[in-house]
Amino acid sequence: MITSHFADAAKAGAEVYEMPSLRTVALAETEWRPRSSAKTAEEMTPLVVGTTDPIIKALTSPLTPEEERPLPVKAEGERTIRLSGKDYVDAAEAVNQLFIGRRWSDGLPVVPPTEEAVKRMLSGTSRSPQEVIGQIAPAGGKAAVEKMAINTVMAGGKPEYLPVILTAMEVLADKNFDLVHLQNSLGGMTPVVVVSGPITQELNMNYDIGLFGFGWRANATIGRSIRLNLINLGHSWPGINRMAMTGSPGEFTSWCIAEHPANPWTSLTAEFGHPPTDSSVTVFGVMAKGPVMVGGAGSNVSDAESTLESLATGMKLAYEPYHFASYGLSYFLIVLGPTDAATLAKAGWTKDKLRSWLYANAQVPFSTIMVKDRLKLRDLIASGRVPKLWDVKDEKALVPLVIKPEDIWITVAGSAPGGSVVFNAIRAQRGAKVIRGATLTQAGR
Repeated sequence: MITSHFADAAKAGAEVYEMPSLRTVALAETEWRPRSSAKTAEEMTPLVVGTTDPIIKALTSPLTPEEERPLPVKAEGERTIRLSGKDYVDAAEAVNQLFIGRRWSDGLPVVPPTEEAVKRMLSGTSRSPQEVIGQIAPAGGKAAVEKMAINTVMAGGKPEYLPVILTAMEVLADKNFDLVHLQNSLGGMTPVVVVSGPITQELNMNYDIGLFGFGWRANATIGRSIRLNLINLGHSWPGINRMAMTGSPGEFTSWCIAEHPANPWTSLTAEFGHPPTDSSVTVFGVMAKGPVMVGGAGSNVSDAESTLESLATGMKLAYEPYHFASYGLSYFLIVLGPTDAATLAKAGWTKDKLRSWLYANAQVPFSTIMVKDRLKLRDLIASGRVPKLWDVKDEKALVPLVIKPEDIWITVAGSAPGGSVVFNAIRAQRGAKVIRGATLTQAGR
């Protein structure tokens, strides 16, 4: 028998009331977003007119007695669920079947979060199990320490990883981090989690060869735990409120890496205003399709000029053309290989100097942007919401991929020799916080 310790929305027997007067008007997605070709204004008019009346009626009609006083709904299940089998393996399979059926899993096998396992996981932090660090979009579930410990057990993590996961979730729950877009994007987005400072050594995190791949328990399970927290606390599920059209293998986990200790420049910890001796977690929201690799396999570029050119090319390859519809909200994350970083630093390049050079050289012709986005950009410039960085009447003008150099973020990680990688993303999806409350490591206390 396995006793699975999993916190539901409410304790067993508690009454949960639905929000009164919440009405919806369904729109046929296949009509509004045809797959074959875009509809003209004339073709869209009947759809708009046909939808307006139901919306007005839903907003103005008196509430029915059922809507005014919704019946209480009993919380499904109990806080503690007991599952049996002919042996432990059979019982563990029952746990996995239950969890995937209730949308508590990512589809991969999970470690049963027994009461004993959760208690052991909580030993990794001095923070109270009842502490709530924020709410997780889109459903706004409360991110309590105990709930995040449960998801860490399920992901196969160790107690000493928990403080890193709690910190990453604090960043994601921060009101300045656009988690709604990351969770609901049609394109599919995922966090990139960069852990910096002494704690990376104590946890044996990978900052070297294969850092975005398999083979390191800390990287893999910290990343997976964050995804399970986004699923279970945000109640995110494909086709319901996770609207990534095709999905991606990158959605199974949050890419989790460590910043290289041989970084010749300011660490991300210090760049966000924290003492460089602290351990921190920085989170970026990126497209789940993955990064563009520049420099090639086993690259050992020996001159700064070639390194700069390869990075500018990587940015132009990584940028998403449709991001220009949201121009000014796009940014890049460059994970610079230590060889490339050392080459540039030796030649006198700083992070700020590198950002400025890439801003001026990683540009694309205005004519290559989709017509609708060119029109949108012209409107944004005319309204003053985007600086006039080029002549909007000149189709051959070169357009920066971001509004300002500070929208290019740089960290150092990877193998030496080796290449660098470039991610592109949109909106306010980046932030950092210092790790605290660790009990099983010297760093992060």
